[in-house]
Amino acid sequence: QTMEELLAQTGYEIHGLKKNQQIEGIITAVSSKTLYVAVGAKADGVVTDREFENAKDYIKSLKIGDKISARVVYPENDAGQVVLSLRGEAQSSGWGRIIKAKENNEELSVVVKEAVKGGFLVNILGITGFLPISQLGGSLIKKQGELTDKTLKVKVIEVDETQNRVILSEKAVSEKDKLDKIKGLIGKAKEGEVYDAEITGMMPFGAFAKVKVENQE
Repeated sequence: QTMEELLAQTGYEIHGLKKNQQIEGIITAVSSKTLYVAVGAKADGVVTDREFENAKDYIKSLKIGDKISARVVYPENDAGQVVLSLRGEAQSSGWGRIIKAKENNEELSVVVKEAVKGGFLVNILGITGFLPISQLGGSLIKKQGELTDKTLKVKVIEVDETQNRVILSEKAVSEKDKLDKIKGLIGKAKEGEVYDAEITGMMPFGAFAKVKVENQE
C-alpha cells in the first residue's frame, strides 16, 4: 500500500507537526536501519540512526500496517522527512516484557554497558538494569574486566517500574542445576538449629558462608 492509501484508511489529513509532539502513525516499511511511518505529513516519518538503535528490540516486534505512537524529534530533516523517536513506546513495551519474564521465570538477553560499584549496568530491552557481581556465575567472576559490550543470558530477580529498578542474575542461568541443589538443601535447614559454617568471602555489607546442612537431621 502507498502512504496515501494508508492515510485514507485512517482518515488522516496532511498537517503541520511540532518538535516533541506525540503523534500516531502507521508503519509503511522497515529496513535494517530505518523504520518508515505514515504520519499525515507530506513525507513519511522515519525512525533512524540513534533512535532506531535505542528502540531496535521493540522495532523487531513491529510489522507493516501496525499503528504506533511516536514523538517528533525534528518536523523536517534535510530530506524533507519527519524524524521520530519510539523511545517512550519501546521502554513501555520493554517493562512489560521484563515483568512477564519475571513472572514466568524466563531468560532474557542483556548487553553489558559498564562496570559500577558492586556490579554492572546492562541494557535490557532498552532499559538500564543492574547485574550484581554476586549474581555472576563462577566462570564470569574471573572475567569481570572482559564483560563490557558482551551479551549475556539472565533471569530477572527483582523488577519495580515505579522505582526504575531491574535486578538481574546471570548465574540463575549458567548455574541453574547448582542453584536448584542449593535450594533443596536450604529446605532441609531448620529454624533455631546450629550448623557448622565456613566463611568463603567478606564484603562491606557482611560475609558469605558455606553452611553444612546436607548430613544433618
